[in-house]
Amino acid sequence: LHQNLTARGENVTVIVKPGVAHTYPHETDLLVGDAASEEVLIQAGVKQASHVLAMTAEDADNAFIVLAAKAVEGAQARTVAVVNNNHNLEKVRTVKPDLVFSPQLLGAELLMRLLRGESLDADRIAQWFVSRGDSPEDAPSQAAGSQAS
Repeated sequence: LHQNLTARGENVTVIVKPGVAHTYPHETDLLVGDAASEEVLIQAGVKQASHVLAMTAEDADNAFIVLAAKAVEGAQARTVAVVNNNHNLEKVRTVKPDLVFSPQLLGAELLMRLLRGESLDADRIAQWFVSRGDSPEDAPSQAAGSQAS
């Protein structure tokens, strides 16, 4: 994602936890710190950012990053939270990210529809791809995600 965004001319600052190895290029605007810290987000430029993407492997960390971003006075960034475990989806939604992305539910929904021979159009896929944080009906069904578990 970092490579795709920077290739399109977007300014991207990456926050990496201390002691965590990464493979970002040397020229990456990279900050080592806790992304769930308001101070670290301010240092990373959250007040000027258009988006904060909470994309760690831990759903709880992603929820706390969203909360911290929303708590920074003057920040207008839209928040995106990745949910890695579909059992945490409703919990992450309680912190009200602007968008929720669940790779597990998206994959399950796409696979189910392909197996059933249902058509897939770009608008429908986009609707499943990201759902509003406060609107469960926008996301693929929990049942579909449970079938793939």
